[in-house]
Amino acid sequence: MNNIYVTGATGFIGQHLIEKLLADNFKVSAAVRVRNEELSADITQEEIGDISLENDWEAKLKGADTIIHLAAQSSWNKKNYSRELLHEINVTTTEKIAHAAVKAGVKRFIFLSSIKVNGEISTTPFTETDTPNPQDPYALSKFEAETKLRKIADETGLEVVILRPSLVYGQGAVGNFQTLLKLVDLGVPLPFGAIGNKRTLCSVHNLTDFITICISHKNAANETFLVADAESYSTSELFTQIATSKGKSLFLIPLPQSFMKFMLTIVGGKTIAHRLYGSLEVDTKKAKTLLGWVGPARLNEL
Repeated sequence: MNNIYVTGATGFIGQHLIEKLLADNFKVSAAVRVRNEELSADITQEEIGDISLENDWEAKLKGADTIIHLAAQSSWNKKNYSRELLHEINVTTTEKIAHAAVKAGVKRFIFLSSIKVNGEISTTPFTETDTPNPQDPYALSKFEAETKLRKIADETGLEVVILRPSLVYGQGAVGNFQTLLKLVDLGVPLPFGAIGNKRTLCSVHNLTDFITICISHKNAANETFLVADAESYSTSELFTQIATSKGKSLFLIPLPQSFMKFMLTIVGGKTIAHRLYGSLEVDTKKAKTLLGWVGPARLNEL
C-alpha cells in the first residue's frame, strides 16, 4: 500500500483530495494546524500548529512513500501579510519539508503550484514550456518554491512533481469562483453578456484525479504539469453554466466591454477587469500524452 502524507488537508482542495485518496484505498496521514473532526477517522492526523514553525518533519514523514504538499499562503493582502511571511510559508517551509522528506526516505514530492506562475493573461494557451511570468508576490513565491524543489531533486534524487492548476472550482471553493457563485445567487441582471474572452478552469475533481495518477505513474517523476478542464469558456458562458448547474435563471446584459472595463477601473477594480475580460487558456496536452490523463469532470457537473 502506498503511504501518503498530505499537508493542507483541511483546505478546500485538501478535503476533496483526502476523500479521493481514501476511496482509492491509500493509507493517509495529514498535517493539520489543529485536529479537525470533519476529516475522516480513517486518516492519521498530526497537529502541528503553525506550519512555518514546525521543525520535526523528518520524524513525521518516516514511512511515507509520497508527500502531497498543498499547504500554502494562498493569497497576498497588504493589510494582513508581508512579503516576508508569504516567502516563509510558501518557499522556505516548502524547501524545509523537501529536505526532511529526503532524509525520511520519501520517494516522491508532489507540489501544488499555480497557473499564475505562467502569467495572468494568455494570448495563446499556456503550456509547460512557456517562460514563467509571475505577476504578483503569491505567484512569485510559488515559482521560487518550484525552483528550490527542482534543485533538491537534482541534488538528491527525490522525485518532484510540480502541478500548476488553473482556477480550481467545486463544492466549498473560495476566492474568485466563490464570487462568481455569489453573483449568480443574487438573481439580478448582470452586465456581463458581451464578454468574448476564453478562460480554462479546473474542477477540483479533475485536480484530485490527476494528483492520484501522479502518485505512482513513472512518467510523472520530475515533471511539471498544467492541470485544467478540457473546455474553455468566455466569462459570459461561465455565468450561464454556473446558473444552469444551480438550476437558476440568469439574465446577462450585453454592455460594451470598453465601458465596463473603464467603470471597473474607475472604482479601483482594474484587477477584477483583467480577470473578467482577459483570457487565460491552458493546454493540457502534456498530461494526456505523457500520462494518458483526460479529466473526467465538467463544469456543468458543478
